[in-house]
Amino acid sequence: MKALFLESVAGVAGDMFAASFLDAGIVSREELEAIPATLGLSGVRVVASKVSKASISSTYLDVKWEGTAWQADVAFHEVGAVDSIVDVVMAATCVARSGAEKFFATPVKLGRGLITIEHGTHAVPPPASARLAIGLKTASVPAAITRENVELSTPTGLAILKALEPEFVDGVPAGVARAQGMGAGTMDLGAYPNVFRVVALDADVRAASALPYESDTVVELCCNLDDETGERAAWVAEQMLAKGALDAWTAPVAGKKGRVALQLSVLAEETRFTELVDWLLRNSSTFGVRHRRWERLKLARRFEKRGELTYKIGLTTDGKVVKEKAEYEELRRLWEKDPTFKP
Repeated sequence: MKALFLESVAGVAGDMFAASFLDAGIVSREELEAIPATLGLSGVRVVASKVSKASISSTYLDVKWEGTAWQADVAFHEVGAVDSIVDVVMAATCVARSGAEKFFATPVKLGRGLITIEHGTHAVPPPASARLAIGLKTASVPAAITRENVELSTPTGLAILKALEPEFVDGVPAGVARAQGMGAGTMDLGAYPNVFRVVALDADVRAASALPYESDTVVELCCNLDDETGERAAWVAEQMLAKGALDAWTAPVAGKKGRVALQLSVLAEETRFTELVDWLLRNSSTFGVRHRRWERLKLARRFEKRGELTYKIGLTTDGKVVKEKAEYEELRRLWEKDPTFKP
C-alpha cells in the first residue's frame, strides 16, 4: 500500500509540508509555481530555494505577492494572508500527486512560552492552534531547542495534518522507502534542524487493513518482582487496573540470582503510560520498568442488557457478530444466589 510517513522533526507548517514533497521529488517545482495563476491570484508567486538547516539540506518555499492588496482582503484568524491559501492548495496537490492510501505521522511539536500575534500576547499554542491540536498526538519541545518562547507548528500546518487523519507512530513504519524530502521552516533553531520530513513508502499494512477489525496502539509495561510477597504483587496488579490499565497479569520467572520471581505485565493505552510507570517505580519494589508499543487488532464492542445480565458483544467493523459473553461480576452475583445458574 502506498503510504506517507509525516515527521514533525521540529514542527509543521503549510509551507514546510509542501516543501518536503518538492524536496522528495513527489511534485515538481513547475506544478507548485503554477498554483497562484490557477487560482487566479494575480501578482502572487511561489519561490523555491535550497537552504541548510543545522547542516541539513532542505527545500524552502516562499509565497510572495506584489503590493498590499492580498494582505488586506484575507482575514483568517491567526493565519497569514494569501500565502495560507496557497499553502493549503500546495499541500492538497502534494498529497494527490503522492497517490498515498495511508498516512502515518509522528506526534506534533507545538512549542512553548509566549508569542505576540495580531490579537496580543498569547501562550503557545495560541487559541487557533490549540483548538486544531485537539485529537492530535503531541510531543514536548526537544531539549536541543533552547529558545524560551517558540511556536513550532502553525494553524495551517496543523489543519493540513488533521485533515489527513494520520495514524500516529514513533518511527517509520515497516515497508520499502521510495523517496524522502525535507521542508525547511523560516526560523533558525541553531543546532536543531527546523524541518518537516516526508517519506513515501510502500508500507506493509495490506494484511491488517484487509481484515474487518478495529486497530489501535497500546503500550506494555513489564518488570520483575523478586522481593515482593505474593499478596503484595497481586495488590500491585490490582492497582494498575484501578488506575486505568487495560489488563494486568503475573507469571513466574527465575531471577538473575536464581530467585523465584514474578514478572508483572501491564497493558495500557498510551495516554496512561506516564501515570502507570511513575506509580510502579514509586510504589513497587522494582528498580526499573521495561516498555514497548504494540499494534493491536480488536473486535468492535457493544453491550446489551438481557434480563439480569449484561452481554459484551464482539463485532467486525462491518457489523457482524463474532462472539458474546456475559459480564463476570453479574454472573458472580447470580451464582452466589444460585450456584447451578447457567446463562
